[in-house]
Amino acid sequence: MLVRKTNSALQIIGYMLGVVLLLGAMGLLIMFIKDAAASFLNRYFEIPPSVGEVYFGLGLALFGGLFVGGMALRIIYKRKKAIGKITDFINQRPENSDLFLQRGEAYMRQGKNEDALRDFTEFMKQGGDVAEALARQATAYFRMKEYIRAIELYTKAIEQNPKNSEYYHERGLAYWKQGDTEKAHKDFQKAVELNPEDALSREYTECTDNPKYRTTP
Repeated sequence: MLVRKTNSALQIIGYMLGVVLLLGAMGLLIMFIKDAAASFLNRYFEIPPSVGEVYFGLGLALFGGLFVGGMALRIIYKRKKAIGKITDFINQRPENSDLFLQRGEAYMRQGKNEDALRDFTEFMKQGGDVAEALARQATAYFRMKEYIRAIELYTKAIEQNPKNSEYYHERGLAYWKQGDTEKAHKDFQKAVELNPEDALSREYTECTDNPKYRTTP
């Protein structure tokens, strides 16, 4: 057992050293490029090195912004593409209720909660799990900050399936957003009772029981 712990510790130290060396190498590379860029601007455009370093910094910031923006656009494009594919499947198999559930989830990830609500309603109409449909609708209203409506739907979902700890957790969050920490506390407690491994609900139970932290999340 001691050997295993020692090996694990050595592995962690090795990983940390590797990360430090990588960051150090990247820092040296950026410094080298910065100096080279400043020298180039000074030699061919007669720009002072100090000003050249400023230009380099601005260029690096611009590159970072473009990179992050490009990644964000890529995620948005992939999500839109996913919705398009699910829509094609729905057109081919409109009787498959699960497809409406999947597209509703995709709409919510894009912030299109009203479109998501329509798909969750259709999922329920076609014989999908009523409790799950109600809970997804409640989540959409929660994201729209309509907490009273969300609580109503979570309550209906709990009536359909009182053994699902997630429904209590989510309703607890809605109560907390409404400022009703007492009801939120009871729901988080129930979520932990149903699922003792739910660390987040356990943490929220402690928060809503402590007057010092009884503020909306």
